[in-house]
Formats: sequence, structure tokens, C-alpha cells
Amino acid sequence: MGEFMFQLPLFFYFIYSILNGIKATHLKLLYSAHVCTTMIPILGELLVYQVPAENKIILMAAYLPYLIVPLIFMADTLLESNKPKLKKE
Repeated sequence: MGEFMFQLPLFFYFIYSILNGIKATHLKLLYSAHVCTTMIPILGELLVYQVPAENKIILMAAYLPYLIVPLIFMADTLLESNKPKLKKE
């Protein structure tokens, strides 16, 4: 239920924020770190576990976007936070 109420809306908000240049750095970084640290063990277990190759490909195709998209969020956040800030005069 927490994923449906919290993570799913944030996922779409972060996509919206990237497309529209909205800063959401701290929350986006926390979300990305949480999702990546959840998905890495799941994908690692999938790679090690004895599953037929065709099922493994289907499962990897289903789970990889949940790692790749948060990695994009994290990269966007880190690149955004390293941009030099212009002083207003």
C-alpha cells in the first residue's frame, strides 16, 4: 500500500520535474537511493537463482526499468546540485 500511496505518485512527479526543470533535489535523491538499494538485491538474486533463461529475460525486462529510471533521477539530481549557482545582483 505504501508503494501505491507514496512511491508511485513521486515517480510521476519526478519525471514531471525533470521534464519541466523543477528542482526536487533532496526528495528525489532519497527516493532514488531507496529504490536502487531495493532493486539491486532483487536483480542480483534473480541473476543467481536458477530460473529458465526465457523467464529470466522476461523478469529482467520487467524489473530493470525500476532500477534504470531511479538511476536517471539520481544522476539528474547530482548533476543539478553540482551546477554553479548564479548570484543575483
